[in-house]
Amino acid sequence: MWYIASAAATAGSLSESLTETRFAELHARSAFSFLRATATPERLVERAVAIGMHGLALVDEGSLSGAVRFVRAAEAAGLPALLGVEFEMADPALPDRDGVVFPLPRAHRGEVPSVRDGLPSRPLPDRQRRPLGRIVPHSERRGVADAELGPRLTLLATDERGYRALTRLLSASNLAASKGVSRLAHALLAEHLHERLGSLLLIAPFEEGEIARRLAVGDRTGARAVAMRLRDTAGSIHLELVDRGLPGDAWLAQETITLATELGLPLLASAAPRCAQESERELLDVMTGIRHGLTVDRLGPLRFARAEAHLRSGHELSNAHPTWQAAIVESAAIAAHANMHLDFARVRFAGIALPHGRSADEELDQQVRSGIPTRYPSGGAGLERRVRDELAAIARTGLAEFFLLCAEIVRTARSNGIAAQGRGSAGDSIIAYLLGITRVDPIRHNLIFERFLNEGRESYPDVDVDFASDRRDEVIDAVLSRFGPRHAAIVCTFSTYRSRAAARDVGLALGLPQELVDEAARRIETGDPVKIGADLAADPRWKRMLTPTAKEGIWVRWLRLCAEIDGLPRHRSMHPGGIVATAEPLDELAPVELSADGTRAVLQFDKHDIEALKLVKLDLLGLGILTAITDALDLLRHDLGVHPDLGALSEESPEVWRAICAADTIGVFQIESRAQQQSLPRTRPMKMDDLVAQVAIIRPGPIQGNAVHPYLRRRAGLERVSYPHPSLAPILDETLGVILYQEQVMRIAIEVAGFTPGASDVFRRAMGSARSPREMELLRTRFVDGAITTVGMTKKDASDLFERVAAFASFGFAKSHAAAFARTAFESAWLRLHYPAHYLAGLIRAQPMGFYPVEALIHDARRHGVRVEPVCINRSEARTTTELVTGEMQEIAADPFIVVPTDAERAIAGSQRARSIAVRLGLDLVRGVGATTARSIAAERTRNGAFRDLSDFARRTKTPAAALERLVRAGACDHFGIPRRELLWQIAEVGAEIPLPPAHPPAHLTPVDRLEALIDAHGIVGADPALQPIELWRAALTRSGTVTVASLRSLPPGTVRIAGLTLSRQQPPTAHGTVFLALEDETGIANVTIRASDWPRMRNAVRRASLLLVAGRLERNGQVANVVATRIEPLTQAKIRRHARTSFR
Repeated sequence: MWYIASAAATAGSLSESLTETRFAELHARSAFSFLRATATPERLVERAVAIGMHGLALVDEGSLSGAVRFVRAAEAAGLPALLGVEFEMADPALPDRDGVVFPLPRAHRGEVPSVRDGLPSRPLPDRQRRPLGRIVPHSERRGVADAELGPRLTLLATDERGYRALTRLLSASNLAASKGVSRLAHALLAEHLHERLGSLLLIAPFEEGEIARRLAVGDRTGARAVAMRLRDTAGSIHLELVDRGLPGDAWLAQETITLATELGLPLLASAAPRCAQESERELLDVMTGIRHGLTVDRLGPLRFARAEAHLRSGHELSNAHPTWQAAIVESAAIAAHANMHLDFARVRFAGIALPHGRSADEELDQQVRSGIPTRYPSGGAGLERRVRDELAAIARTGLAEFFLLCAEIVRTARSNGIAAQGRGSAGDSIIAYLLGITRVDPIRHNLIFERFLNEGRESYPDVDVDFASDRRDEVIDAVLSRFGPRHAAIVCTFSTYRSRAAARDVGLALGLPQELVDEAARRIETGDPVKIGADLAADPRWKRMLTPTAKEGIWVRWLRLCAEIDGLPRHRSMHPGGIVATAEPLDELAPVELSADGTRAVLQFDKHDIEALKLVKLDLLGLGILTAITDALDLLRHDLGVHPDLGALSEESPEVWRAICAADTIGVFQIESRAQQQSLPRTRPMKMDDLVAQVAIIRPGPIQGNAVHPYLRRRAGLERVSYPHPSLAPILDETLGVILYQEQVMRIAIEVAGFTPGASDVFRRAMGSARSPREMELLRTRFVDGAITTVGMTKKDASDLFERVAAFASFGFAKSHAAAFARTAFESAWLRLHYPAHYLAGLIRAQPMGFYPVEALIHDARRHGVRVEPVCINRSEARTTTELVTGEMQEIAADPFIVVPTDAERAIAGSQRARSIAVRLGLDLVRGVGATTARSIAAERTRNGAFRDLSDFARRTKTPAAALERLVRAGACDHFGIPRRELLWQIAEVGAEIPLPPAHPPAHLTPVDRLEALIDAHGIVGADPALQPIELWRAALTRSGTVTVASLRSLPPGTVRIAGLTLSRQQPPTAHGTVFLALEDETGIANVTIRASDWPRMRNAVRRASLLLVAGRLERNGQVANVVATRIEPLTQAKIRRHARTSFR
């Protein structure tokens, strides 16, 4: 074969090779072997180039997850790249009666593991759990050494044909195994190699290969027979020589050379590295400890015993092993023929059935034009031209089937009652709008199609379609089922190490005290590993522990290793909804495996890999607000027979804009956060375009681009609108001279810097990716030169504009995305105003979602006049629902910032009867009961009537005693009229397997007071619908001069003191260490700011207590009030507590 001839030709010039040894490492593992190697693919390439390698093969264990980034890095560096997989074999090549290939069971930590299909089981009694109860990845193999597993076999691809054969083989092996334990059977290997003979190179590993294992015990005959069988199967096989620096390796290497000589097999030399450099060896041991759930000093035989585990140059290997010269040169000869280029732009998206005789482009044209009368009944300026131009671009890129499929998925979902709407850059397309995929009119919003699709894009776009989150899986399963596992799969995501996870896992591996590791993890505020030390050093004790000394202390070592492991992949998981579907077999384009539950096909590539491969991805995502709205509308139809069409709502709804301007938006999609509520009274959105800008502005991009404060001042009329250059006026006019949208970045590139539409998108994407100084300088030069030439801008002004664009583009928001979200925000605000009870029930059902916990949503609804009833076993359904109000209605709080519709506005909306509806909390909110038990309780009550007493309930529902106790403590049995303490006493009787004789409770059971009931409600249900915690302290707080949150709006700036329940704590990277709290009392929610310099002394109180007493300075900016904290203490530890005891009874 070609590589044998190349080796023979190269061997004639050995004398020349000795001075400059040509060598390619063909067995390098990366961090995508998951806790079995330390270097990223990019780092391996960087190191290989630095030491003068002539090629590099990435050969991870059972994985190709690092392949795409490896090939891209190698191409950029000009390094020949090869791809391989090190497979674990499921069976021996020849019978293994003596347990040489698959070791027989042996004593292991005092126990004898069984053998299941050749895999030793992990002893269960000694199973250790990681912090927070997470099981070590690949837990089936914890405590099992490599020598106890199946033998290894490496397959290597040098070009795309070989890559396709490799991915198909790996996929077949994965789909036949459980997640993370893929093992290759010889029959499957033979079947695939027969189909793709010559496309893959077979290598018998020196470490744990079947041939090596047989040679190691003197079974030369068996080793020879295995080598011959593999040669017959693959056409050829290479035997690997590895310098491990271990005793016995020289003898095993000589045995391997002898075997190769006898059979005429080529040899390959390798260092089989697991690290890029020798300094990473300690991290490799730590990873091994994490993987096995053991401390490094207890690893014993589980530790990688090799003295040399890093990339080594050909010169090093040649000097160490002069007799290996032919094997060293052979590696370079193989690498010299490498032609690995992964680009599947020609691969088409899986299509749909088309009418007879009609092409996909013709069908798309037909469907698009049939949508025009509905979307544009009066036509529109430029409509026909834009439709024609987009259709032409879609035809040129071959994406007609993609659009048709997206439209079909959305239509099918809606026809099945599943809310669906497209968003993201797809909103820039009028074709997507006419097909019904999106709800954003790109002509009205002046959107640029090239932001979504252009012929200059290096990758195809993806379409984001949101579905009601509780039914999104139905849509995904339907798509996967339609195309099958060979043509459709979900992309993966890589869980990577970040500061807290790194702190915990590294601490475990180093054997540090668990309580200190947990404390350190809790103290970490940042995701930046470099800043972990700074977070901890705020405490004097940690500062002493982390101070470097002449000898590296254990905690300093821990800190260093946390930084080294940061960002490395821990394991693969399934993307929430990213799907790739292809007409040709997908398992030849990307490796496929089964999901953890074995029901779905999942790619070993993430969305960035798919983008780099130029495959088309469809994101089918779950959006909680769509579930909330759907459920609210269903309840509304059931209760009142009302069927509001939210899509047809007029934007001329003054009550909605009043509420938005007053920041009365808790629970409203996208505009409920602390930052949004602080800016809304200043920006005062009064139309949809204003709301689009509002959705986009509270993002990192505008903050980094210094756009937020100028925009707020200009909206308030406090600053004149100005432009850096007159040419920017048409582009930035709608946003008052600042950059808020990614589309504006593209227009600046086109109209100011002279870029083509396609080039402008390349520019936008390049600005938003990880940028090297060289790339930034090239971008700057082109942009500045273009601005000078196109609009006559000065070099300084052009450079300043480039810096502003660069700061924004990293984290910018697409206007099309903002427009889609703004419409949903408007609809949710309208529903909350007119049907607050139904909307609250929908929000609670859709949890977890949004910015606020359930208790905050409940108390806000109460302030708006919504009556919320507690959980009740005779009134509650399984899920939160609505019911007619009985008794008095809930009063609406006397607060000018609480907006309710007028009678006339209610009449227009048809919501006059909305106040007659209350919310009843569902049984599934009781922690420890669960949805299944909740449904069975409700079903039993429906079948056989209300429960007479606790005994009747226990007998009919068979509810466990622990769940009974939680229901009683949550107040779900209060309607029986028996004190909770007595009901709790009865549980032992009603829960007994053998009926106990009736007994009377003790005479003096202490009643449950208000504080205990409140604690139970919050701990078990998550909220007390009748009592906000601060109400218990209010009388004492008032006596001590502590004011309510509502009163802050009318108080002048100055010193104040407030108390509240912490709803959220934020420390955004753009705030430079400042911390923001949302603090709620019974009258509303206050914003509290803690300056970075004050945070170290307030940190403990904020972290450890949910009820806080805050003293500080009241600051005001118009209607927006904010308290800058000067002192914070837990309310339960404050002196105020002794004045509050009587309120608890």
